[in-house]
Amino acid sequence: MPISTVYKAIKKRIRLNAIKIQIVQNLEKDDMPRRMASSMDMLRRIEYVGGFLNCKMSSGESCFHLSGGVKCTNVRLYGSETPMDTVNYKVTPRRLMCGVN
Repeated sequence: MPISTVYKAIKKRIRLNAIKIQIVQNLEKDDMPRRMASSMDMLRRIEYVGGFLNCKMSSGESCFHLSGGVKCTNVRLYGSETPMDTVNYKVTPRRLMCGVN
């Protein structure tokens, strides 16, 4: 079944609304060196460990901004009502990930 058909059924027949998620992370002073180390480690594993990317799975895409915001794409949540409330919850990241294109 085509994805567009599924989206039309969700929107028109089941009457669910798409919900947008916005994630904000709290950047600390030592985060940039940790991000660089994590990215270099990921690139080293991709280069030297055969089939490293074959054992990884991603459920969505995110774009991290210098302002601390994160734009999530390819992540869809649906609900019967559009939420009007926002929740501000800042989290200091414990694990840093590397983006792979």
